Order: sequence, then C-alpha cells, then structure tokens
Amino acid sequence: MNSRIERLRRASFDAKPRISIERAVLVTEFYKKDLAAGTLDRAGAKEMLSCFWIKFNNHPAPPKVGVTARESGTYNDFTNINLGGLTRDGRDASNELSYMILEILDELHLLQPQCNVQISCKTQVRMGKSIEDAREGGCSGCIETGAFGKEAYILTGYLNVPKILELALNKGVDPLSGRQAGLPESDGTSPSHGADRNGPTAVIKSLSKMDQVKSGGTLLNMRFLPDLLAAEKDLDKLAGLVRTYFRLNGHHIQFNIVDTDILRRAQAAPDEYRNLLVRVAGYSDYFTDLDSDHQQEIIDRTGHDGF
Repeated sequence: MNSRIERLRRASFDAKPRISIERAVLVTEFYKKDLAAGTLDRAGAKEMLSCFWIKFNNHPAPPKVGVTARESGTYNDFTNINLGGLTRDGRDASNELSYMILEILDELHLLQPQCNVQISCKTQVRMGKSIEDAREGGCSGCIETGAFGKEAYILTGYLNVPKILELALNKGVDPLSGRQAGLPESDGTSPSHGADRNGPTAVIKSLSKMDQVKSGGTLLNMRFLPDLLAAEKDLDKLAGLVRTYFRLNGHHIQFNIVDTDILRRAQAAPDEYRNLLVRVAGYSDYFTDLDSDHQQEIIDRTGHDGF
C-alpha cells in the first residue's frame, strides 16, 4: 500500500461526508481507452479506485436498531460489486479491473463496498430467465441472486407464526430437532457447530444433494486455520474445492482464514485488532464491532486444518 493511499485511509475515519454515493459502475472500456491514450496507467487507476473505496466507506448505513441490530450486528448497507462471471454472449467476464479490485480489497481492509466473485460452471435456464439474462445477473444484498434489471429481491418481514406457536407449546424446544430456544442454528446451508466432522470436502458433497436452484440464494460459511493455506499448492487446493463445489451445482461459498486464538485475543483486547475483518453471513464486518453473540458464533465455527 503506497503512502498516499495509507494517508487517505487513515483520514477516512475522521472525514465528514459531503456527497452521497449511491452507485458506481466500472466500465472496462473506459480504462482500456485511457491506457491506450496514455492519459492513465495502472498505478493511477488503482489509486483512483482505492480512493473510491475509501470515500464509499465514509458513508455507512444508518445504525441498526431493535431486532435488526440483534440479527446482523452491523452497520453495513450490503453494497455488493460482482466480479468475474460471464458476459451476455458467454465469454469470460474477468478482466484487469477484476484483479485490481481484489488487490484493493486485500490492501485496504475496508468494510465496504463488498465484492463477490462469480465462477462459471454451467448455466441452467429456469423460471423464465434467458441464458443471456442469467449471465448478466449476480448477487445483490447478501447472496440473493437475480437477473439485473429484470428482477429484484425485496426484504420484508419473515415471520413463521405456526412455528412460534409450536415452540410456545413445547417450552421453547423444537420437537423436530430438540434444539433449545436461544441456541444458534446453522448459518444458511452451513453445518451446525461441530457437525462438520469429516472436513470441507464432505460438507460440499453433502450439500450437493439438495437442489439449490429452487432457493433465492444459499450461503455456506467455512473457517480455515491459516496453516492450511501456507503454501502456493494449498491455495490451488482451495481453488479446487471451490470449483468442485460449483461443478456439483453449489451456489455460494465463503471463508474466514483465522485461528481461534486470534479471535479470542481480539475479544480480550479489541483496540489491538481493529483491522480484523471477518465474514459473518452475507456480509463482512470488523470482528471487534460485532456484539458478543456474533463474535462467539464465528469462534464456534469449526476451524478446518485439512481438506
């Protein structure tokens, strides 16, 4: 990270927002045109994008309150930039800006905008979407997928009244699983804490048995211990795991690469770990900004030391 970006990043925490940034559209053709004209080089483009990330991060969503605060524990407003995937005519949509943005995410460690990487496997035409619309679609919000400009996911209240009655009649115990009220359930399609005893490969094979196309988007969280990805060949194994999951018709997978000791130290001395960014559910947040329940949920996830 160069000194200018580092200075801007530090200044962002004390900056007073003066403008409203609602949407950024990154058009690769503009980048190519300026490179060809000699009016821009890669370093300059990366610095401008870094400044955009810093400015955007100055505009958090209004604080969550009540039930919403207890559910998410975040100030994130779920801005999502889609990278990779396919073009409308089926070509690989990855480009120089895709990799530049990944570098910026790695260097700045800012909360938002967040990104997801679309990895193509095969596309099935379902529910009236054309294959062209599907290729131009992606994630919005957390992990909800749709064809951009053709459909949207609108969050409304999710209230299962019959289930509430069933729990009330059984003193808070779910008769289908025996879970006591108040204990965390599994996160999306992720295994319940301690249930993933046979490693990540077994998890993705298990999830491949469900038809994820019928959902509006599924979420799979995994936590790996850093030593598992210490060598370049280990990163190749991780890439193989991701691509295998998508070949098995998986929808989404995300990772935290952090050991339990670091998380516990961050709980005990939060000021020393302000930059510790973690993936919570369909969003990221700084670990020390989460409430104790969300922190503990991440700590309790299985820390895998093998594939």
